[in-house]
Amino acid sequence: MYTAQDLGHQDSDDLFQKERKAAIIALKKRDKYFDQACRAYDEGDHVSAKALAKQGHEQNDKFHQLNNEASQRIFTARNAHLPHYVVDLHGLLAQEAIDKTWERLEQLSSVANQGTTKVTLEIITGAGKHQTGLPILRPILAEFLETNNFTFREPHPGRFIINVPKTLHFSK
Repeated sequence: MYTAQDLGHQDSDDLFQKERKAAIIALKKRDKYFDQACRAYDEGDHVSAKALAKQGHEQNDKFHQLNNEASQRIFTARNAHLPHYVVDLHGLLAQEAIDKTWERLEQLSSVANQGTTKVTLEIITGAGKHQTGLPILRPILAEFLETNNFTFREPHPGRFIINVPKTLHFSK
């Protein structure tokens, strides 16, 4: 489950903050409702606890919807100018980045399957100059690629060149 900190510290990029703002608000409301529900339950007010928990679940659903929409807008903005065989994952959360990578690998795999030309996918995660000073997406993507036995190289930190196979085998 995401926390407000996960979203607020993922990337200081203006696009990220702008697009994730509504989702972060819904997430904070969710947390507030769940905290209030726990307190009401502990105080023996089970009717209020149930109502507050329901509001928390509604905010959780709203958060996921808004977050998915924000993720798509961020991805589209970052990749609109790039060729189809290049994907920029800046501004995405870890699972979103893996999902977008897999989606593009599936698309390019069908292209690889149709011809004899080697197909590659270039993924840009960045070297990881975040507030924590540590890379976030880079190690997660590397682990994903290794776990799924992709042949790839990293010519520069945060830039992966993946040989796209004709058949994909995915494991999480």
